[in-house]
Amino acid sequence: MYHGAMGIGTAGHLGWLEYVFVAAFVCLVVRSLVRERVRSKRIWQFARSTGFTYIGAALPASFPLEETSVGRTQSIQNAVAGCKGNTELVFFDCRLGAGKHTYSQTVVAVRGSGEYFGLPRFDISVTNERVEDWTLMYRPGQVIPAEELEALVSNV
Repeated sequence: MYHGAMGIGTAGHLGWLEYVFVAAFVCLVVRSLVRERVRSKRIWQFARSTGFTYIGAALPASFPLEETSVGRTQSIQNAVAGCKGNTELVFFDCRLGAGKHTYSQTVVAVRGSGEYFGLPRFDISVTNERVEDWTLMYRPGQVIPAEELEALVSNV
């Protein structure tokens, strides 16, 4: 009795190879969701411990998003705002681009000059941008790891 080639399913049935691909895809999606959740929780805890406000998917009205290079963002995540001393600070993750060219990056902004960022402003992978009275710092196309983000914000 012949049942066809091994691993190739018949119409309406998945073969073992298809199950492997589906399982691998599901694992990647779950891994990505778990990583996002862990990052969100860590940023929320950091905001809470430093007296900042975790805003989530919004930005303060005082921040001129539309005038920045990230003004055409698709979405905002993990937004945090607050004051450290007399310095207003905002940081957030945003999703930019379209279609297959979509990417995420973290933006840290202070109201005032970029001197607040210290050493990172000399890092060639870092972009500094001045809009109105805000100075933004980010690595194009990169999400700053939570530990580094905490250290950067702590040094402001």
